[in-house]
Amino acid sequence: MFAIAHLPVAATIWTLTPIVIIRTILLNSLLGVAFGYLYWRWGLEYAILSHFLAGIVLHGIGGS
Repeated sequence: MFAIAHLPVAATIWTLTPIVIIRTILLNSLLGVAFGYLYWRWGLEYAILSHFLAGIVLHGIGGS
C-alpha cells in the first residue's frame, strides 16, 4: 500500500511504463519495510523522523 500510494506522484514526473511502475513499487516497498521496522523497534516518532529525513535527502539529491 505504501509503495502503490507513490504511483500518482511518479506519474506526474514520468510516463508510467512497466519499468517505472516496478521501480517505484520495489524501492518504496524496501523503504516501507525499513520504516515499519523502525516503528516496531523504536516507535512512531522514529519512523516519522526517518521518513522526513529520507525525503529531505532524496529530494536534495533528486532535486524534485
